[in-house]
Amino acid sequence: MKDTRFKILMTLMLMLITTSCQTERLSPIQLQIVGYSLKRSDLPNGWSLQGKDWSADFGGESYVVIYQLDIDMHIFITHTISMHSSEDRARNAYKEWESNWFDVTNLKPDISYSPIDKNDDYRYECFQMKPDDPLMDCIYLQRHNQIINFVKINFDARNEKNPTFMEIKNILNVLDKQINEVVDNASSKTNP
Repeated sequence: MKDTRFKILMTLMLMLITTSCQTERLSPIQLQIVGYSLKRSDLPNGWSLQGKDWSADFGGESYVVIYQLDIDMHIFITHTISMHSSEDRARNAYKEWESNWFDVTNLKPDISYSPIDKNDDYRYECFQMKPDDPLMDCIYLQRHNQIINFVKINFDARNEKNPTFMEIKNILNVLDKQINEVVDNASSKTNP
């Protein structure tokens, strides 16, 4: 099952790379979503943008970016930020994301992260594809009001340039802060 997910993700990466050259006019909500997505400047040195695309994930408007470490196809970060029309819809979407991505084995213990807002739904787990496989994934899913953050980081134990768990926490901190700012900005506009 995990091999299938990896192949699907790699296919998605190639599709994103080919569509990333297209230019289109963005709506104000799309501009807001892009503004709160993972940026190259949020990452340590050595990462480059490999693709970006729009999608509809579980009823929300989503923006996906993929960064790759140098030229190693096995080390990449995928970030999806998804906005939903209501908190209830986001809550249901969160459950669907969770059931799709967190049916895993070979979990790595003692790896944790929690968001700023303790009321957020979230889950963070790292695991190996197979017990002796050099590939490892860390997956983070967070729902903050109507916004969902989904981050998938793929490692390769054969490469010494893998991001550290501290670097991953720093990336998650940046994304968490950004989605909290989205909600704070929206609240201040509606409640002057």
